[in-house]
Amino acid sequence: MKIAASVPTPAQSPALPSIYRFDDLSGYLKAVYKSKRTANPRFSLGTWSRKLRIKGSGTLSNIIAGRRVPRPAILNRIRLDLELTEYQRIYFDALAAASERNQNPVIKRVARALLISEKSGDQYREMQDAEFDLIADPLYLVLREAVKIKGFKDDPQWIARKLKLIDVPEERIREAFQALLQMGLLRKEGEHYVQDKLHFKTAVNDPSEPLRRYYENSLELNRRAIREIPKDLRHLNSITFACNPEDVEDLKEMVHAFSRTLMERFDRPQGQRVYQLHTQLIPHLFSDDESGEVIGET
Repeated sequence: MKIAASVPTPAQSPALPSIYRFDDLSGYLKAVYKSKRTANPRFSLGTWSRKLRIKGSGTLSNIIAGRRVPRPAILNRIRLDLELTEYQRIYFDALAAASERNQNPVIKRVARALLISEKSGDQYREMQDAEFDLIADPLYLVLREAVKIKGFKDDPQWIARKLKLIDVPEERIREAFQALLQMGLLRKEGEHYVQDKLHFKTAVNDPSEPLRRYYENSLELNRRAIREIPKDLRHLNSITFACNPEDVEDLKEMVHAFSRTLMERFDRPQGQRVYQLHTQLIPHLFSDDESGEVIGET
């Protein structure tokens, strides 16, 4: 187990608020300006305007207040000045577009969808909770990937022999395949099964009983894998670190981005094994100014 500590350095720049907490550009820029002022009381609208090559602080003041839509050139300078990551830039552009629609309250959901669609195009299928509820068992997703395995056989007996950790009767395997076919997650072309899309996605942050159940089942398989799968066929890693509450949204987005990048890099149209990767970000201890009571989505 690796234990990593967060060690501040004198050269650290002030931590900016997580962009993913905001539904409009004005609110985000106000929070950024406040953060910069807190870190350096001498920082002003004039200082920032000069850095952005904007004539006069009035223009920037109106942009931050939401009274003026910034021109593309100014937007680009702000984006570069904030040193946003690739996915943060996509979200930033979505917030900027929303400023022309009276700060649409649904932009956060739209922007989050863009984080995936911008990178992966039409290779993801959206799955609603009611649909996912029917397959909230790791067996279904393993079988969906199994059709890409070299030498795959459409035979429940063969599949049962090849499965690791998942111990189910042959009839259960047959039923699962039928469900995948009926839902359109698999289809048959000649003698072979193929997937409708390379990947599918569910709502990222919406509370969902099917997702809770899926993660519980998957974690149980992971627990068994520690004892039952040889070390050279698996990888376990754990880090422990201290951070601030405002860092959590950025942490989540980094995990999502890493997971998507890894899957799109290593997912094979024809492979030899089916793997699952699970990551967990869990709070274990709260500071004196926090009760420790977790409020929000569960």
